[in-house]
Amino acid sequence: MEIIRCCAEKYKVRQFEEVMAPSVCEQWKATPHYIPFEPNTTMISICHNCTAVFQESHPDINVLSLWEFILQHDADFHYPDYGCERMTIQDCWRQYDNQAEQAAVRELLRRMNIEVVEMAETLTIFLLLLATVLFRYI
Repeated sequence: MEIIRCCAEKYKVRQFEEVMAPSVCEQWKATPHYIPFEPNTTMISICHNCTAVFQESHPDINVLSLWEFILQHDADFHYPDYGCERMTIQDCWRQYDNQAEQAAVRELLRRMNIEVVEMAETLTIFLLLLATVLFRYI
């Protein structure tokens, strides 16, 4: 699996390097910034912006969140046990419609013995806010 830093070629490279800790700068510079993907390949993403960019600009590439990937390949993974610790979940607005990723995050938390506390009103509030903003431009 090849690892890249970003979904967009040369995106803010200098700005990131200017504020980066010196201890990671060499490894960062050794990692390819961007490589083109072949059609029908899979990109495993940890960044919602990169996911959105690939879904919009590369429809012939399958995008999978890291959380979904872990669940698909976790046969030998030892999950830590958090003793039924409670954790509140708020889904990222960039992936509000990505049900598979949201389910994967919740399943990973369940496997770590974490009790998920949902913020049920979050999606409703987001959709109302989005509708309000959109109606201003109609």
